[in-house]
Amino acid sequence: MAEDMSDVKSSKGRIIRRPVNENFVTLKIRRPKKRRTSHPCLVPQVSNMPDSGADNTILRDSVKRMKAAHNIARQTSEATQPSVMVTDRPTEPDYRIALDFGTTYTSVAFARKGDPTIHTIDQWDGDSCQQSDYRQVPTESVYSLASRLHGYKAQSWQDELKPNDRIVAHVRRMKLLLDDTGCAWTRDAKGDVAKEVQKLKAHCLIESEHDIIRHILIYYFHHIKQTLEMADSFIDDKSVELTFSVPVCWSTMANALMSKCIESAMQESGFGLIRDQRGSTVNLFMVNEAEAGASYALESNQRDGVIKRLGVFLLVDSGGGTTDLGLYRTTEVEPLRLEKEINPPSGAMCGSSDLNERMRAFALSDLRDQEYLAATGTIEAIVDDYIMPKFENEHKRSFQWRNRSQRFRFPLLGLRASHNNRRLLDGRYVLDYDDMWDIFKPSLEIIRDLMEEQISSASTKNIVVDSIVVIGGFGDSPALREYLRIWLNSFNHRNGSLIDMKFALANKGASAIAMGAIMRAQNKQLGPERIPTQSIGIYRHINWEEDSTDPCITKQKAQKDGEGEYVIKNTILWILKKGHDVIPRVHRVEAVVRHLFSEDTRYWKGQELLFISDSCTEDYWQRTSKHNKGRTTQLGKVVFDVTDLKEHHVKAHKEKGLSTQDLKIRVEVLLQIEIIGRDLKFFVRWPANREGKLLPASRSSFSLAAAFKPGTE
Repeated sequence: MAEDMSDVKSSKGRIIRRPVNENFVTLKIRRPKKRRTSHPCLVPQVSNMPDSGADNTILRDSVKRMKAAHNIARQTSEATQPSVMVTDRPTEPDYRIALDFGTTYTSVAFARKGDPTIHTIDQWDGDSCQQSDYRQVPTESVYSLASRLHGYKAQSWQDELKPNDRIVAHVRRMKLLLDDTGCAWTRDAKGDVAKEVQKLKAHCLIESEHDIIRHILIYYFHHIKQTLEMADSFIDDKSVELTFSVPVCWSTMANALMSKCIESAMQESGFGLIRDQRGSTVNLFMVNEAEAGASYALESNQRDGVIKRLGVFLLVDSGGGTTDLGLYRTTEVEPLRLEKEINPPSGAMCGSSDLNERMRAFALSDLRDQEYLAATGTIEAIVDDYIMPKFENEHKRSFQWRNRSQRFRFPLLGLRASHNNRRLLDGRYVLDYDDMWDIFKPSLEIIRDLMEEQISSASTKNIVVDSIVVIGGFGDSPALREYLRIWLNSFNHRNGSLIDMKFALANKGASAIAMGAIMRAQNKQLGPERIPTQSIGIYRHINWEEDSTDPCITKQKAQKDGEGEYVIKNTILWILKKGHDVIPRVHRVEAVVRHLFSEDTRYWKGQELLFISDSCTEDYWQRTSKHNKGRTTQLGKVVFDVTDLKEHHVKAHKEKGLSTQDLKIRVEVLLQIEIIGRDLKFFVRWPANREGKLLPASRSSFSLAAAFKPGTE
């Protein structure tokens, strides 16, 4: 069969015929003029690395110009002499796991290969309602000097810690540590989290604030693995794709930090690892919360036509601690795909946990004077042990806004009836409709006002809202559903609008994003193009030239290296550049790099650092320069061992008449970087060519799920 061809213009203006699925680009490498050196043999030599399908004339000319540089780098999407076996189409994993890491609660869903049914992970340690399905786990941790508690056990830490084990910090809403949006409604909560972080750092229990997220994720992954092993015969050699959801408003750097926390936690917990002779890697897929949540809500309503292509809908995600609103336009309906938010997002620190706080304050106010109850404890402990579990697991979930006959009974052994307080009866604490409405009313009115503000704001921009989709744990509340439906009917009547409203299936709103993320992972069609949203770079040293006019040379300080050459150290070469070109699914970069060692060093170990940036794209500027300073983050590093080469290189060095005391010994290796799908793999070879032996490395793979838009295959 004839191969599709396209015309590509070369750097010299010639037309090259090339298959359309290939893309060969020579990176821009520093090309200073070759200067004289006291050690001619130390001038780097270019290795012969042929590449079929490339324009050889261009490559030869390029190589000639680059001989004085410290390395060669090039990138290609061709499968020419691959260092690993690569398939064009990813295989379906044995398990798909979805993580909805929420501000106050986290949900986890999973699906097996060949089974369309989506399940949730339940049975969390310390959960008093372990028989219920679609349960979440608190995003909450307690640190003492001797231990860590997570989830439900963190909520009941008084019962879990040993008598002499002093609490250092109680961390809630840790997701806000990644939130760099500057939202006004989260400012106070972020301040509270920051105070707990400082306590942990002062006691040396964490090094970075992101350790808090990594620690709780390790706990989650241990529980997921244990649950699947017990209920589903899960074993380590089963392949896993983990999908995580992120807010639409997060920056690419926040996405990358979340991805890094997840990857580290999976490595430390041993869950979902893909192992080979060179180590282990993980398979991550990133989706945005809005698309995942809306996908599930619409699917659970049998796609009744509420959302149309190019239609506009308001997504209301009302969870445990926050309510977030975003306005979206669809690009596709089947499968659902969204544009970016078309109106500034809004929200409030308002959710189901607010109800708990009001209920607790309400009960404490009523019971504070009943001192006879506290014979063996405190009133606070009685409220926490007997009132709050009943409220959380039963009454809060059954309150109906229009049913004024409801009564809510809390058995309380020893309670005596009071003539002054109708809620205090013999052995029972009882609330009526008006009491419960006082607890619910502030939260319902805040959510209503936020929705009306979004619709009105859109109207001033001539944006017509077609529908509203409500998800989240608080979205399961019958009272909230009734209240919003009646409000919307009134709003439509007053404004002549026809806005419709949909909810996730009853009691599944809390897990809607996690279950929708599974659906999104099962159907990756019509996702975003593979255009990087971040730059990925590696360190490079470049030669200094006295007569150069290149700003990269003249405006950066040079220093002598171990071979007596003047070089500008630690400049960054961006192998992927934000917003530059569509990256093929299989993409390669190669570089001949040198590392210098001393004869008296026992172990010869080199390292290559990998950086990410939301904005940097200019090559060969130092990390501390104004072009990069404060705008890069280290993604990771690869450490490789060349100790076995020591004897050979020391001998060759001396045979050339060079002193091992005055000059360091050079080892040149071939660094191969392969981007396959959403993974970046490192390979280090010696000798520095494609036939060279793979060297042992401390890390061979990094996830790049966050380097592209959410939903990118």
